[in-house]
Amino acid sequence: MSSLGTSTLAHYLGNDQLKRLELLGLRIDSKTLAEFMASELGVDVLKNRELRYELFISLSREKLNKFLNTSPSGLGDAVIKFNQFNWGDNEKSRRVLSLFNLDPDLLKKSSVDLTASFDLAIESPLHTYQNWLRKKVVTQLLIGRERRFLLHMPTGSGKTRTAIESLIDYIRCLDDGSINLVWFAHSDELCEQAAESITAIWKRHGSEKAQLVKLWGGRACQTLGKKGPKFIVTSFQTAYQFLHTSDDQRFTLFAEIKQKCRVLIVDEAHQSTAPTYQEAIELFSGPETRIIGLTATPGRHHIHQDEEETNKLVNFYCGKKITIVGDKGEELANPLQFLTDKGILARVDRYQLNSKQEFELSPAEIRHISEQLEIPSGVLKKIGKNAARTELIATHASKLAREENASIVIFAPSKDNAVELSCLLLYLGIETRSITSNSSIANRRESIQLFREGSVSVLVNFGVLTTGFDAPNIDTVIVARPTTSIVLYSQMIGRGLRGEAMHGTASCKIIDIVDNIINMPRVDKAFKFFDECYK
Repeated sequence: MSSLGTSTLAHYLGNDQLKRLELLGLRIDSKTLAEFMASELGVDVLKNRELRYELFISLSREKLNKFLNTSPSGLGDAVIKFNQFNWGDNEKSRRVLSLFNLDPDLLKKSSVDLTASFDLAIESPLHTYQNWLRKKVVTQLLIGRERRFLLHMPTGSGKTRTAIESLIDYIRCLDDGSINLVWFAHSDELCEQAAESITAIWKRHGSEKAQLVKLWGGRACQTLGKKGPKFIVTSFQTAYQFLHTSDDQRFTLFAEIKQKCRVLIVDEAHQSTAPTYQEAIELFSGPETRIIGLTATPGRHHIHQDEEETNKLVNFYCGKKITIVGDKGEELANPLQFLTDKGILARVDRYQLNSKQEFELSPAEIRHISEQLEIPSGVLKKIGKNAARTELIATHASKLAREENASIVIFAPSKDNAVELSCLLLYLGIETRSITSNSSIANRRESIQLFREGSVSVLVNFGVLTTGFDAPNIDTVIVARPTTSIVLYSQMIGRGLRGEAMHGTASCKIIDIVDNIINMPRVDKAFKFFDECYK
């Protein structure tokens, strides 16, 4: 641009700008003026059509002819015609920059977007129903009359994430976020899941520096930080030990946690009224503590049983239950169907296998089932020892694994039967692992990881994987453990109900062994089984 000369550039720069340069003591020549104009305006200096024209005609005729693709006789008219365009992020402006050996991408940096309205994208947003529940939970925490309430969501619909994002929003609403939030769970696996989720979600949405305290499985902590929110994740077993410790340091930590405990979350909240659980909850709760119970099954009684145990749970949570709503916040007649239609939950393909086996019960066993409405362990072991039944289950599971490449979880009636089923499946050529209470935590984790990766096709378990177990690839659940407990049954089938929208499967086979289920309601009825108790 300096080739235009001092007088030409001075004309386009203007008297005021020239005086500024003179006051700065700068030498007024074409190089200085060109550099000043480029520094102040960048490529936008070429918005001025007259200046552009001066630059065009300063080029050699040969270069200009080639650029405009015209004859020398018509060059003047061609320059005038080409120059009739508005400067901006367009083809002619890019050609001009290329002509003067400048980067055409400079136009993107200098152009101004005049769009007035934008949709702001959210990274991994909550589903609409989760967002409604988040709002309801935060409102209840801040101004709700009931200090205790349940968050009722089916397995696979995101209870943990919904609860954690609600807690983060609650913290943002406080003048002083230096509070304790205690998360109770009844197994090491559930504690680990909660801690991992809190860490991941706080990194994305947290508002300040926070502290995560892990108190389960023998872990110890000396003291809490002074500032910021503290998430204390603990098992009921560890919490109960705190209450009965003779260690002054542990008792001091317990008192420190309780003193500023503003929210206490109880995972698998249907167990809250068990004596040891209730004692731990009550003693960790201060006068300002709000308690949120998380559960897929907000009750405790069995089918056709007296509702007394469920009523205790209802009263414990002040009769307040927040549950799944529609996209507009409306109450739903069939929440599971709503979530299935959205792909949150997998479609259920349910059928039965008839073992054709008869089990003779003793008078005491018959009385136990009549009074307790639950099958005694002796009967479960007897059923598990039936070779024909075990062979039927293993043969059917091996066929599904081999022909349909199914990822199968089997709930066995006893520890011994879980091991026997695993051995039989291995004999049939199916990669299988068994998990029982005898399995070490390391062995459980390894088996579950191999199953998630697809190296293992079948997990057989007894009494372990009903909670605290998340493997989105499960597409088949075989319920071979007899039960009349709506809670236990819901937990078992819930392992396979995570849908594609939650990184699970489109459909899931639920296979009941016919001697297994007594008067069990359909899956879509199970979620609302306890609703009458909350009215």
